[in-house]
Amino acid sequence: MISGKTRQIETRIGKLAVHEHGSGEGTIVFWPALYTDHRIYAGQVAAFAERYRLLVIDPPGHGDSPVPDDLVSMPDCAQAAIDILDAYGETSVHWVGTSWGGIIGGHLGTAHPERFKSLLLANTPFDHGDPKALRGAKFVVGLAKLFGGSAFFGKGVGRSFFPDLKALDKAKLAVFLSGIARQSRKSLTTAGRSVLIARDSLLPLLPSVKVRTMVVAGEMDKLYPPEELRAAAALIPGAEFHITKGTGHLSAFEAPGAFNALLGEWLDRPALG
Repeated sequence: MISGKTRQIETRIGKLAVHEHGSGEGTIVFWPALYTDHRIYAGQVAAFAERYRLLVIDPPGHGDSPVPDDLVSMPDCAQAAIDILDAYGETSVHWVGTSWGGIIGGHLGTAHPERFKSLLLANTPFDHGDPKALRGAKFVVGLAKLFGGSAFFGKGVGRSFFPDLKALDKAKLAVFLSGIARQSRKSLTTAGRSVLIARDSLLPLLPSVKVRTMVVAGEMDKLYPPEELRAAAALIPGAEFHITKGTGHLSAFEAPGAFNALLGEWLDRPALG
């Protein structure tokens, strides 16, 4: 990844590491998925740092961000994002969120629409899931508590995230597994409970999103397949829906070229109003 500056920003959910790259008239803020860190956006940093200021956030307990003392709610994570914008003197930015970051983007689009020029919500679990999905989430959190950042746990998560773990580029696999390996059991379980179990469905809020929005699904996302995201996107006024071919749950990481093409064209459009 292109070298940048890292700051620990005090927010209402504790300190969060923010990695700043590039410069430009516009700013893009990125928040990654559960069990990943800022490095999944290396392809976007390489593509957009010459044109934009990029602020790439490490979620609580991930990457260089300290482990929170307790569960974090999605509305509080959204408020933490606003704290980061304030710390950097940003009044209106583009938001790119993957999964966890997409959930936060949905909250931001209803609570703070004036702070955002656009939202790109990728691979996002808008609903809370059915009882079967909730049982699966509890199972994952239980494994995190038992096995922590072990290779066993990391590869298990990888098999659910990617279409074929064995076919994944070795360098990408190393980045993904190392991100999990550096997390503590407390971090993995606290984050898992916060994102997978304790959160509310985002669906009731979607009709109230007042920001230009694109929803991106991975063609082969086993966790949140395209048909689910297409239905959610239809609830957001004026939202666009796109599918990245051949990708699983981390489209920006798996296929940066295709994702960047969508993002670049999206950024070049005028803001609403």
